[in-house]
Amino acid sequence: IAPEESVTIRQWREVIADIQKIGASVIVLSGGEPMLRFDDIIELLESCDTGLSDFHLHTSGVGVTRSRARRLARAGLIAAAVGIDDVDPARHDALRGRPGSHRMATEAVITFRNEGILPYLNACVTPALIRSGDLWNYLEMARILNVGFIQILEPRPCGGFFDGGGGEMLSKEDRLAVQQFVVT
Repeated sequence: IAPEESVTIRQWREVIADIQKIGASVIVLSGGEPMLRFDDIIELLESCDTGLSDFHLHTSGVGVTRSRARRLARAGLIAAAVGIDDVDPARHDALRGRPGSHRMATEAVITFRNEGILPYLNACVTPALIRSGDLWNYLEMARILNVGFIQILEPRPCGGFFDGGGGEMLSKEDRLAVQQFVVT
């Protein structure tokens, strides 16, 4: 979070109202890590028309507790995508740069579901996940976690993927493997 926010909560409410006026059926609260601004998210949800649009949250799982998930549900949050980038905890944790982040993310999925929020996964498919043959194991993990769906994201050279280069992250063969996985 920047020392001074450039957009106030009042301004965010106005933006949300404007996009609802043009028919947005889903509004996703994302970030950096939106759970770091938990009170602001609650304020937004409580002051926006949650009957007009479904509100989703995208999170790494940081700061998700049972009481916070319950408050989010009461405020009108319908669904939450939790970023789990690999079925292998060590690869996920290394990518996220935070030991235990895979465990925290899987616990967040369970917590959201238990508190009545539809959980789904954001999977940034990496060459390591694809080439290890673990895509199908990822699907099995999602089934065990009982998520609504998996949203597959293509890696971009930023965040944990930034290596100073700007080239494509996935080879042609990687893309074909993901395409086959999605179609099957």
